[in-house]
Amino acid sequence: MPEVLFDGASLRAIGTNLHRDRILVTFDRHRKNRPFFTNYTSVNTAQKFDMGHLSILTSQNDWFLNGETQALREVLRRFSVQKTTYAIGFSMGGYGALLFSPDLRLKHAFLLAPQYSVFPDKAPYEPRYLNESSVLNPEQDNLVAPKGNTLSGIITYDPRLQPIDHQHSKNIIQRFSGLKPVALPFGGHPPLQLFKDGKSYAKMMRAFLKGRLSPKKIRKMHSEARVSSECYWKHLNHYQDLRKKR
Repeated sequence: MPEVLFDGASLRAIGTNLHRDRILVTFDRHRKNRPFFTNYTSVNTAQKFDMGHLSILTSQNDWFLNGETQALREVLRRFSVQKTTYAIGFSMGGYGALLFSPDLRLKHAFLLAPQYSVFPDKAPYEPRYLNESSVLNPEQDNLVAPKGNTLSGIITYDPRLQPIDHQHSKNIIQRFSGLKPVALPFGGHPPLQLFKDGKSYAKMMRAFLKGRLSPKKIRKMHSEARVSSECYWKHLNHYQDLRKKR
């Protein structure tokens, strides 16, 4: 049965095999039709690698910034003592991984198009989430690297169709120097839309958990996938049409 670490009205931390030394942490993503909290689903790949899995969920598209943020931080600090933690996050989930990285003592991260901030004062180039950010507290928006800046990992983004994501990545890397940027042109947001069958993403996840996911490996998989990907060519043609209209 899943174990609940934190159960609030706005945030929830729930997982399986949380007694294990290595923990994969996943984070809720932005959802257009959010059904309050989504149901918890265990990540089987983590179990196969003898890891526990912890899911951080939010009831709103609030980038985990609400009245329960500090309380969850304190729970995660106690939980992560003597743990080796890994994180995977898409978009808002990638932001969550960075936000809670010092509390989780995060060691390794695989982030897909995360935000540096959604507040205009910090990210004037970001117009997509102005409605959500207008009701959030900007004082909570503070990305700080874990002690010693020991976090390593990869940030992927689409520099062609999503130049905003590229700018977010640049700003993040200034604070988290152990993260390596990987540009995946015409991958979209998040930038793995070429891999429709899910098998390639699962392969990336396994490589990540083994410590073998490198920028070179991701670029190679992206290059192979785009040859037969309808999504890639659709995105490319759209980009070329936009350039012709300029």
